[in-house]
Amino acid sequence: MKRMMEKKATLILMPQLFMGGSERQVRYIAEGLEKQNSPITVLVENGTGTEVETKQYISEHKGIRFEFLGLSAINTVDKTVKNKIKSINLIYKWIYQNGKKYKWVMFTNLTGLLCVPVCKAKGIKILFNERNPGIKMCNSAIKRKLLKMCNKVVANSKNAAVYMSTVLGIKVDCINNGILEKDLPRKVDEADDLFILVPARINPVKNQLVVLKAINELRDKIKVHCCFAGQIENQVYYNELLDYVKEKNMSDCVKFPGYVRNIEDLYAMTDIVILSSYEEGTPNVVLEAFLNKKLCLASNIVMNRDIVVEDEILFNPDDAEMLERKIEWIRLLDEYNKNDLLKKQYEFVKTNYSIEVMQNKYLDIFMEE
Repeated sequence: MKRMMEKKATLILMPQLFMGGSERQVRYIAEGLEKQNSPITVLVENGTGTEVETKQYISEHKGIRFEFLGLSAINTVDKTVKNKIKSINLIYKWIYQNGKKYKWVMFTNLTGLLCVPVCKAKGIKILFNERNPGIKMCNSAIKRKLLKMCNKVVANSKNAAVYMSTVLGIKVDCINNGILEKDLPRKVDEADDLFILVPARINPVKNQLVVLKAINELRDKIKVHCCFAGQIENQVYYNELLDYVKEKNMSDCVKFPGYVRNIEDLYAMTDIVILSSYEEGTPNVVLEAFLNKKLCLASNIVMNRDIVVEDEILFNPDDAEMLERKIEWIRLLDEYNKNDLLKKQYEFVKTNYSIEVMQNKYLDIFMEE
C-alpha cells in the first residue's frame, strides 16, 4: 500500500508577531488558513515567543505552528543593519533545512524579499505581499528583479497595486485588508473633556508630532486628552515627541502606553481617532474607526483619499493649525450630520473590507497548483 504524501504547508515570514496594523492583517491571513485546516507555519524574526501577548496568541491558535528566530532588529538604532544581515542568514539557513515541507511562502518586507533566491532553489512558490505604497520596494534594480522572480505579487491598496504593476511590468493584484467588527462598549461619560486616540507605531512616517502641535493649541479652548497607542519603533523620534511634551508642559494630557493588545478599551472611550501618517498601505486605523462608528480625521495622502467617504475629514499632514480647525469642526458637528457621516463610513467598510473575503482570496492563492 502506497503511503499517502504529506500535504505541503504554507510558510509566512513576519518581522514581529505584534507591532501594528500590518502584523494584525498577516495574523488574519494565518487564521484564515487555520480555519480551513490548511497546514501553516509562521516564522517570526524578532522576539522569542515568551512575551505575554505572544504566549496567549499561540495558546489560542494551536492550528498554527510558530517558529521564532529570537532577533532584536526592532527598536535598535546602530545595530539594525547587523541584525538584519543576521536575520537574513538565519532565514536562509532555516528555509534551506526545512523548505521541502512548504509549497508557498509569503513575505511582506525587504528581509523576506532577499530570501527569494533560496526559496526558488528549494522549489517553493513565493507570494510577496506589499503592505506599503510600493515605492521603496521598487526603488532599486535588485529589488525589482527579486519581485519579478516571485510567483505572485499583491498589494493592499489600489494605488500601490497600480504603481507596482507599472514599474515592474507584471500584474499586481489588490487585495483589500479585512477589518474585524467587534461589539464595543459605548462611551457613557458625558463630560466635556475630549478624548483623542492616535493608534500607530511611534515612527516619523506616522507623524505624531503634528497631532501634539494641534493639541497644544486646542487645549486653550477645551480640556483634551490624547493617547498615542503604538509600539515604539524609532527611539530617536519617540524622544523628540517626549521633549516636545515636556517643553509645552503637556504631560497631564498626553499618554504613550506603547503597544496595546486590547485597543477596544481605548476605542470605547474615544471621541475622535486621528491618523496623521505621511504614507500608508491600506489605512487600517481609518477603517477601524469607521467600523467602530467613531469620528475620524486623516492626513490628505492618496492612500487615505482612496477610502474616505467625505473629503472634509482630510487635513494637510504638515499643517497643525489646519488639524486643530478640523478637530474643532468635527467635534461640533450636530447630531444629524454626525450620524449621517458615521453611517456612510460604517456601510463603506462593511461592503468593501470583509475579513472573510480577504482571507478567502489569500486561501485561493495558496491552494493554487
